[in-house]
Amino acid sequence: MSDSVISEGINVLAFGMGTVFIFLILLVLTTQLMTFFINAFFSSKEGIPDLESLESQTNVDPDIVQAIKKGIDLHNKATSR
Repeated sequence: MSDSVISEGINVLAFGMGTVFIFLILLVLTTQLMTFFINAFFSSKEGIPDLESLESQTNVDPDIVQAIKKGIDLHNKATSR
């Protein structure tokens, strides 16, 4: 009796873990496929202005812009370790 209960438990365990594994694989593949289609059809970088044109349009003090750039560089160096 005990052997059949243990073997039944192992069967249920394997079936459950297999089901979850297959579901997660399908989830990852579906997400990657969705990302591919979104990038293929809606990836438009024409509307994104470059940094130089943005800098010329702002009325921010150049010293403040330089301080912000240095702060961003310090943050990037600190997080890239």
